[in-house]
Amino acid sequence: MNSAEAARTRVLAELIAASHLMTLEQLPGMVASHAAGVGWPQVLIYLADLQQVRLHLLAGNLDVGPGGADVPAELSVEGTVAGRAFQLGKVFPASASAKGQWWVPLLDGTERLGVLRVGVPGAHIEADEDLNKLAGLVALLLVSKRDTSDSYSRLVRRRRMEVSAEMEWQLMPPRTFATDRVLISAIMEPAYQVSGDAFDYALADETVHLSVFDAM
Repeated sequence: MNSAEAARTRVLAELIAASHLMTLEQLPGMVASHAAGVGWPQVLIYLADLQQVRLHLLAGNLDVGPGGADVPAELSVEGTVAGRAFQLGKVFPASASAKGQWWVPLLDGTERLGVLRVGVPGAHIEADEDLNKLAGLVALLLVSKRDTSDSYSRLVRRRRMEVSAEMEWQLMPPRTFATDRVLISAIMEPAYQVSGDAFDYALADETVHLSVFDAM
């Protein structure tokens, strides 16, 4: 392991240590400040909305610094490089002309949470495995903080949710689950009005139990 790899490993460990008393709103600034010291400038976190149509910037207490006016608050999943990284789960350069910026998928297992944008135009950043390690850690921290944050709910919803739908979403298991032998993925629509229809699953040793409920 060279000195750069050792420094990045140390930063990931420091983020884990700092996360125990960290709120979701503090996460973007904490990640950006730690990452900048090891060659990952301006790390931005974008989260997918409930229907996976838009990607929204998780700003929190983040100071994006110079060029902040050029940082979009949201992006479309369809027709953008960020959306392609989100859809395919692969790292992509931000553009063919602007070197030094990368879109990195945020994955919790196989659940797609959003993307990271890492770098600024002209930076010297390689799309190596360390970027995926950073994104993997950020994804785990997001999942550990989102259930206690109203900011997360406001960010990933595009309109008001009915009370029945709110209750039902709280009872649902994760929409995507995977092991080396099985992949389960489900979605509920209309997402903001669903009332009664539901799905559930559980894994017991070598058996997967699946249920789909139709209220009518």
